[in-house]
Amino acid sequence: GFSFNANGISDNTSTTIGLNDGRPHIGVASYNNAIIEDTKLYTDGLLDFTADRKPTGTTIGSNTARFGFVGDGSEALNFDGTRNGIYFDGEIAELLYYDIGTLTDNEINRIQSYLAIKYGITLGNPIRPVSYLNSVSSTIWAADPSYQHHIAGLARDDMSALQQLKSKSEAAGSIVVMNKSLGFNNDLDAVLWGSNNAATSFSSTDVAPEYSSRLERSWKVDLTGNPG
Repeated sequence: GFSFNANGISDNTSTTIGLNDGRPHIGVASYNNAIIEDTKLYTDGLLDFTADRKPTGTTIGSNTARFGFVGDGSEALNFDGTRNGIYFDGEIAELLYYDIGTLTDNEINRIQSYLAIKYGITLGNPIRPVSYLNSVSSTIWAADPSYQHHIAGLARDDMSALQQLKSKSEAAGSIVVMNKSLGFNNDLDAVLWGSNNAATSFSSTDVAPEYSSRLERSWKVDLTGNPG
């Protein structure tokens, strides 16, 4: 969420997706006072909230130096200072901060795709599937409502300093691990997969001739380049 304070008025926005579920997530917060719909929140690849939240009073931070932190507000007057004692109590694997103007939707997608592959976090869902992009904006996972579960991937992307050689989806119920121990020969090679979230019980239908049964769950794999 975002918290603003101007002339004693606080505006708080919060996500509609429950995140306190014991699983890792990707969150994006974007604010640009120069545009309409200046406040945007993304959760696991989905735009979760957007609103016009311009402060009506003094521009934030114009009179007193403030120190930001992950928690309730950025009103600490010194480094590591206090402000209500309401802070984020959890683990953060990585935090990226951009102060270069508003990031485009394409740039946000590329950042989230990088994080999703690195940490095995599925972007989107079957109702709102999300494609994954590499650093040159090429699609390495095509959004698919039938297979937007348990997405994970192996990839080499030199511009992003990404060399993901072993991966498993962090989503509950994931059972596939892939390992490419020798690495990729070429930049931008990638292997991404996702499941249809069917049951992991065995079925005798649609079985290859040399087998007697198969899992009901199936996977789709997208290959980019020549990953070997």
